[in-house]
Amino acid sequence: MPAPAAFFIPAAGRGQRLAIHHAPAASPRSVVLFVHAFAEEMNKSRRMAALAARALAEAGHAVLQIDLRGCGDSSGDLADAHWSDWLDDVQLGVQWLRRRHGQDLPLWLWGHRVGALVVAEAARHLDEDCQFLFWHPNTSGKQPLAQFLRLKTVAAMLQGAQPGGATDLRKALAQGEHIEVAGYTLGAALALGLEATSLSPSQRARRALFLEVQAVQADGTLPPASPAIAGCIERWQAAGVPCVGQVVPGPAFWQTAEIEDAPALIEATVAMLDGRTGGAPPMTTPAVDPSRPAAAARPVCDPASAGQPSAQGQDPGPTEAALVFAASGQPLLGVLTMPAGGSDDRGVIIVVGGPQYRAGSHRLFVQLARHLACRGITTLRFDVRGMGDSPGDWRGFEQLDDDLSAAVDAAQRAAPHLRRFMMWGLCDGASAALMFGAQGWDARIHALALVNPWVRSEQGEARTRVRHYYRDRLLQPEFWRKLASGQVGWQALKELGTSLRRMGSPAKRSPEATVPYQQRMAEGWERFEGPALVMLSGNDYTAKEFADHVRHDARWSALMQRPSVTTLSFEAADHTFSAGSAKAWVLESTADWIDRALPTLPA
Repeated sequence: MPAPAAFFIPAAGRGQRLAIHHAPAASPRSVVLFVHAFAEEMNKSRRMAALAARALAEAGHAVLQIDLRGCGDSSGDLADAHWSDWLDDVQLGVQWLRRRHGQDLPLWLWGHRVGALVVAEAARHLDEDCQFLFWHPNTSGKQPLAQFLRLKTVAAMLQGAQPGGATDLRKALAQGEHIEVAGYTLGAALALGLEATSLSPSQRARRALFLEVQAVQADGTLPPASPAIAGCIERWQAAGVPCVGQVVPGPAFWQTAEIEDAPALIEATVAMLDGRTGGAPPMTTPAVDPSRPAAAARPVCDPASAGQPSAQGQDPGPTEAALVFAASGQPLLGVLTMPAGGSDDRGVIIVVGGPQYRAGSHRLFVQLARHLACRGITTLRFDVRGMGDSPGDWRGFEQLDDDLSAAVDAAQRAAPHLRRFMMWGLCDGASAALMFGAQGWDARIHALALVNPWVRSEQGEARTRVRHYYRDRLLQPEFWRKLASGQVGWQALKELGTSLRRMGSPAKRSPEATVPYQQRMAEGWERFEGPALVMLSGNDYTAKEFADHVRHDARWSALMQRPSVTTLSFEAADHTFSAGSAKAWVLESTADWIDRALPTLPA
């Protein structure tokens, strides 16, 4: 199969949209437009969407994935996106597919969760009939909006603040206010448009396929379709739209803590589009006149204006280009963010860690790259093998050397003026960055930024829980009152005893392991002679465990005391700096430190 093609599509004065095209080896049987889920559900499901898109391409379908405005790698911030923008983006994707593959192929609109609501509503404005594929769809926009706003209420409760109720939050949105939720800023124009939408059929619908993911029950059977989706299918059928519904086994991969796959969902998706489920045969669509030409990425220094034309008298913002490059024979997908007016010789490689792809939690890496571009610094963020949009098998953060080396090469090929690189990694991305130098550093790497580095071990986790969780609880009189009254079980004290035993136990190592990854990290750092920045969140157990690891390990303590190491902390920040003040701090602190550690060289 051909490697996926990644590029930006200009959006007629609304910036640009990242698109990924999966072409079949032969002439396509149909064209398929995929529209993603909302917010973190999009991030968690990125790998599954890519796996399914590649499977459909192998089955002969041409698939286009598109990032909606303010999402993923596309222009703008979520705060600026309107519901109408998202509907226009669907038309933009359909027009591209028609230009590329002609007018006569059947058109499928494939939506996941909120993406199903988007494609169903956008179809009303198309000039052609279409067929729908819905992955575990939200049947009403009120539900995902309520779930999203609930995150803000829960966060306020955890911080000991008085939470605002859903009614107050909706009232604020109705008055045109923006609301910060879990690292995203939500505007009224998007929220109210979403809330008013339901998954209802249009006259353009020729067929609809519903796939719902459910866990297998204790007796080995699958539960029936949920009442919401079953009711939706009935309404579509009553409107005269042929429908097929199926429940498939698998995890709710758009919500799980770690990245998970649902192979049965992919198999059912391909089978349904192949007509192997008893559905109606594919319908031929009438011609449509595409009106917007495709073009390369354009320069747009407001960081949020990446890919957008600058207003008169405004400094141009970042320019972004999608890159596909290879590591050990597998294609990797990345985005290079560059200052529009030309950059200096400094480049940053963002090493993605944890269950994330190149955009990062609440688009942290997108915003970091655009912020650095406004300071004259070029950045590449990319998906390693087996994560996000990059094919291959996920090898774990301990085996990313080939991917990181390929990323540096790709950045330099795309921007030959880059000479001095810095690696910026969060969580196990920071760990991977250090291990990259364990066998000797690439001479092009001049600086490191290590953000909440991952050094977890059974001993270290137990020590951190005792020091930062149980100690605080045991000092609270309320804990002992609840224990005496039976409101808190003795299980809590048993867990404390287990943690204390683990603190004194020798670290376990799998039979396959040779050198613990923490030791490889230390070896990489000892070999590194350049400046390093360590950034720690005050409200994060990963950061606390790192601090405890340094405190109890003389080798790490010596590394942290090097004159070349700068340590910064933000006491109120969580692991991914989701609060607006924390995010602004990490962006500005990174840029300021780079200017000090790697000052611009004279021309």
